[in-house]
Amino acid sequence: MPTLLVHGNRDRSAPIELTGIPSARLIPHCRFLVYEGAPHGLMYTHMDRLHADVLRFVRES
Repeated sequence: MPTLLVHGNRDRSAPIELTGIPSARLIPHCRFLVYEGAPHGLMYTHMDRLHADVLRFVRES
């Protein structure tokens, strides 16, 4: 199953070292994108980039 995992490296409520990285390692063939400087609410702070990355992923999968 194609999987896209997006995580900000400034997420204080779910630190990338404890959540994003281990999750990406557990999911075979996962596409893992790390947004530099992005907080937990990256869907608001990085909305345009997230939409573009999701659309690209859907088109390629």
